Amino acid sequence: MKRFALLLFVCVGLFASCKKSGGGDNVTPIDPRDRMVGAYAVGYNIRITFAGKELNPESNSGTVTVSKSTQQASQIFIDFDFPGTKERVTGELNGNNFTVIDKKTEGIILNGTTFTGQYSATGQITANSEFIYTGVSEDSGLKKTTTVTGTKK
Repeated sequence: MKRFALLLFVCVGLFASCKKSGGGDNVTPIDPRDRMVGAYAVGYNIRITFAGKELNPESNSGTVTVSKSTQQASQIFIDFDFPGTKERVTGELNGNNFTVIDKKTEGIILNGTTFTGQYSATGQITANSEFIYTGVSEDSGLKKTTTVTGTKK
């Protein structure tokens, strides 16, 4: 009888210690955007070419602020703050890379005249907290390329 009681005690203890499938720890997934959020000190360069010839390039510095979109878990807001210019665009993330999804046109100023070019932009926020962005606006032989690079503050 003692052996039976001991065997019963061991079996109950063994079964009680097993974790039930489907239950267990509730692990909150990590949002990859968390490491991207913040302010970046950046430099930018704007090059305009017309008929293959480069006009006067413009360079300056500013700040880019990245925040999480509240509508989509795969999107970020990118706020540019450059001398005389403030703008917000939305980036669709694919890993560390993003594509701007809500800006389709951009003005290109040539000799005081503004032309509307078709716009596309892509970028990356590296694991080392580097911000890299390239935007291109094109209209009939006129091309404006904006590059922005910097690091998290």
